[in-house]
Amino acid sequence: MKMMKTKTKRNLLIWSVVILVLLNISSLGTIWYHRYQYAHIRQDRRYNDKYMGQHNKMMKNHKPGSPAFMTKGLKLSGNQQQKFDSIWKKYSTLRMNIEREMAINRNKMGDIMSLPNPDTSQFSNFSAKQGILMQNLDHTMLEMNMALRSTLEDKQMKLFLDRIDMLNKTRFPEPRQEPGMRKRAK
Repeated sequence: MKMMKTKTKRNLLIWSVVILVLLNISSLGTIWYHRYQYAHIRQDRRYNDKYMGQHNKMMKNHKPGSPAFMTKGLKLSGNQQQKFDSIWKKYSTLRMNIEREMAINRNKMGDIMSLPNPDTSQFSNFSAKQGILMQNLDHTMLEMNMALRSTLEDKQMKLFLDRIDMLNKTRFPEPRQEPGMRKRAK
């Protein structure tokens, strides 16, 4: 009889230890799950806050009209300047919104790539969105260029095109030539 009580007590003790271990494991699993689940939300919010801070800073420094570099020497009339400024403001706002969305997607794509087992379908979706956004950005810039050109007279057009060419050269400088290589004549 005494042996039966000892065996029963031992079984109860083993079962209680097993149950406590299972409860601890499930608690840790729940904590880990929620921490992982909400980490992405916090991270997205952090990216949005960071980018919106930069966006607001840019908008604070952004003057309502077109940049002086683009209009310098064009000798725009008052009506032309007003149209030029309104077109510039409209399209620069569109451009900044597209660039903001692209930056957020780029950060999400980086998060996916940093995971131990990245979800390639989700990455492909973000990549496709980036392609569409890039096309929208290109079309927006082309529309802005055409709209700005429509406000100019023939004499002003040459200087305007020279300014655009100058901007492109500063953004996309020609690659350096390797030593001993001659530049080909065009």
